[in-house]
Amino acid sequence: MSLKKKALGGDTMKRLFSIIIALFAAGALWAECPELSSILPHNYAQLSRMKEETSAEILKSMETPVQNTLKKYGLENDFTTFTVLSQRAGGRLFYRVIAASQNIARLEGYSLEEGVFSATDYEWLRSPTNGMIQILFERDSTGTRILTDAPFGIWHQGNKSTTVEYSDFMLITLPGREEVGLLQVNAEVPVETGLTRDALTKVTLPKRGGKNYGTQIAKYSLLPAKYQGKPFSNGSYDIVISASDFLFVPNNPLKHSLLSAFDKNAATSFKENSKENFISLTLYLGTGKTLAALCSPVKLTQAAVINGDAESTKTYFESNRIEAFTIEAIENPFVAEGKETTTCTLKDYILESQTMYLPFHAGRQCYTFNTTKIIKAKKDECCISEFNIKIDSFGWLFGALL
Repeated sequence: MSLKKKALGGDTMKRLFSIIIALFAAGALWAECPELSSILPHNYAQLSRMKEETSAEILKSMETPVQNTLKKYGLENDFTTFTVLSQRAGGRLFYRVIAASQNIARLEGYSLEEGVFSATDYEWLRSPTNGMIQILFERDSTGTRILTDAPFGIWHQGNKSTTVEYSDFMLITLPGREEVGLLQVNAEVPVETGLTRDALTKVTLPKRGGKNYGTQIAKYSLLPAKYQGKPFSNGSYDIVISASDFLFVPNNPLKHSLLSAFDKNAATSFKENSKENFISLTLYLGTGKTLAALCSPVKLTQAAVINGDAESTKTYFESNRIEAFTIEAIENPFVAEGKETTTCTLKDYILESQTMYLPFHAGRQCYTFNTTKIIKAKKDECCISEFNIKIDSFGWLFGALL
């Protein structure tokens, strides 16, 4: 880990926000950072920095909800650097408050490195102060709604294992609809640690096939255009997606995560690093009520995939690609009732969306996409660049096809 300065703590939130507002005026925050591409690779191009006076006003008005979020992670006295970014999606304006330790002067230099550290460094390394928290919210005439929060680089020490959590989210415009999609991926990277005789601590990232990996799960919500005075519940999701382990890059943790399959950018790809070397996706209909209210019962009619690493012809032919996969639709995943199965084959040499029709009945609660055959290439990882599903009477769930 290249971030080893000692963290500050103990100041009150009010004092911190006073310092932050002064720093905005002095231009001493992340404005000098040219980009956040290694931290937010799927979002940085869509984010805008706020005017200083607007940022200061937003930070002041958000003091209580930001503090409550940091308390949830036990970070209210550790994160002393804040900034505000804005993003438009579906004609609506959203904001991100990013809270971090002041140790991260340049986020693009972040990297989870292996090595041997002193006991003092390791205590800081394991603390949550070497990461950041993103808080997404929306403001309108009815008030401010916290939509979700996402920890990044937060260490979790368990009884038997240590993991580092990386999360990010993206907003998805849905053409012709008032709703906006919110997709969040929560990833965890296993870390092995051990004490040596001279009290040094070794940090090792377990490898699979000589490369690092992480586990992941995604949650997708449809944000209604009108909340009717009710707060948004970020504990209810319209779709929950479990996926194969992904290829983890220490200096760009979420580069090849599941977010790459939904970011409307064929130059990025979800690269698995699983035991099976196959891509698997399982979609569960969640407890969110927006999708169910818009189309009940829910019926998947099509799926679309951009196969391989479609950044270029060269990367496409160097990557393992899906040749065939089976899709299972289950009415009740807890008892495997009402199972339907179909097989799909993808054409090779195509660097654009391939659409497949799904012959399933309505009302299925779980859909699993399992690779059954791949086209082997130079590199070991199996890749897809984009994925989408179409729902009857709704349209493409994750926005327009490329």
